Amino acid sequence: MAYAATAVLSAWIFVYISGLFPYLGFEQRSEQYFPGGKTSLNGIPAFGTKTMLLFAGQTAFIDYDIETSGQGGIYLDVKPFYHLGFSGNEQKLNGSQNGRVEFPIEQTGIYQFRSATGYFGTDHRISYKLSWGAN
Repeated sequence: MAYAATAVLSAWIFVYISGLFPYLGFEQRSEQYFPGGKTSLNGIPAFGTKTMLLFAGQTAFIDYDIETSGQGGIYLDVKPFYHLGFSGNEQKLNGSQNGRVEFPIEQTGIYQFRSATGYFGTDHRISYKLSWGAN
């Protein structure tokens, strides 16, 4: 079993470094917000890594497919690992849309891919699929 896990990890590292498969992780969720809380309806927990060494000149990205009702949304960010909170370059998305948010990497370092849902009204629902990586 350990050999199989090592082989899969090694293959993934090879295709990532080669640029054949630039993705580092995936997440899918659906949540219902109400005054005082939220309920998770379904989803796939984050799979992959949200923290990665990135090099100057790379472009980190988050592919998204979201659907929100009410005034809720989702924040997407790629920030230096040591930075608390959001970086100031975060993107807030709401409504029904899909696409890619890109973050140019200006300095080599350890970066964190971050997403957080926001609750800006009394009642709303949000569903999203995210994939993140770097080129």
